[in-house]
Amino acid sequence: MLDVYILEDNPVELSQIDNYVRQVGQQLKIQLNIHLFSTLAQISQSLPEPSLRNVYILDLEIGGDDQAGLKFSQKIRQYDLAASIIFLTVHDELLPTTYRYQVEALDFIVKNPEKVAACLARDLTKVLKKLEMPHRGRTITLRSHYEIMKVYVNDILCFQSNPDNTHASFMYTTNNQRIPINMSLRELEEQADELFRVHRSYLVNVANIRSLNVKKHEVSFAASELTVPVSRLKMRKLMGILNNYSSIQW
Repeated sequence: MLDVYILEDNPVELSQIDNYVRQVGQQLKIQLNIHLFSTLAQISQSLPEPSLRNVYILDLEIGGDDQAGLKFSQKIRQYDLAASIIFLTVHDELLPTTYRYQVEALDFIVKNPEKVAACLARDLTKVLKKLEMPHRGRTITLRSHYEIMKVYVNDILCFQSNPDNTHASFMYTTNNQRIPINMSLRELEEQADELFRVHRSYLVNVANIRSLNVKKHEVSFAASELTVPVSRLKMRKLMGILNNYSSIQW
C-alpha cells in the first residue's frame, strides 16, 4: 500500500492526475490511499508521519508562483527523508532549478497527457522496489526551527555546530542535504550510540564513515565528498571505535 499526496491548484488537472494515479494502481495491482489538495495550506495541515510509503506528486506552479512546489518540497524533506517526491509541470525549462533545491526528487514529469501515466507507473514501480529493500533501521527525533521530525540514523552523516547560535546546528545527510536543527551538539550526541563528537564543532555518525586520514586528521563518508576535521585529542578514541567497523580504512 502507498499513500499518495497530490498537490495541484487547477481542479481539472487535479482530477486528471487522480485518474492517472488510480489507473496506475490498477495496472500495478497495488492499494493506494490518495489524498487530493489544491492549496499549500491544505496539504501543510495534512502531512503524515515519515514513511517510505509516502509519495508526493507536486505541481511546481501553485497560486501563480512557478516554484511553489519546489519550495514546499523542502519542507517535506525537513520532515520526511524517506518519502518519494514527484514534480509535475508544463515548464520543462525549470528542470535545472529543481537541482538547486536538493530535495532528492524521484522524477520531474512534463504534463504531456500521452506520457504522464507511463511516467507515474515507472515511478511507483521504483517506490515499490524501494520498499522491498532491507529496512533502513531506527529513527531519532529531532527539532528543527519550526517542527519535530523523525530521521533515520542511517541517513545521517554528521552534525555541525551553528557558529551563530551555540544551541543550534546543521545536519548533513546521505542524500546531500544540509538541514538546520534547533538542538546543540551536546543534546544530539545523546540521541544515538553511533554519534561521536570528533571535534568541538562536529558530531559524526561513525557507521557512515568511509575513511580516516590520520595525517590530515579528518574523516570522509561513503557516497559523499564531505570531510570533517578530527581533533588530535579525539583521534585515538575514534580509531578504537572504528575498529568495530570492518569497512573503515585508515
